[in-house]
Amino acid sequence: MAVLKNLAGFGIIGLVGPISAFRFMEHSPLLSLLMVFIAFFVVPFTIGYIINTFYMKVLKLYDRDIF
Repeated sequence: MAVLKNLAGFGIIGLVGPISAFRFMEHSPLLSLLMVFIAFFVVPFTIGYIINTFYMKVLKLYDRDIF
């Protein structure tokens, strides 16, 4: 019997983590999909936006010109 290891990161295609998380959830499929979407997409983008705004406007570490 093969043993599956829990690995960090998204892997090569970027959806290995969310698909694996969805597979192991025991809720209804719709609730599981919503939880995976929030955990892997909404939370990271929201935190990234907040941190970017904090670094640009409060700490003034960089401007939009670098992009």
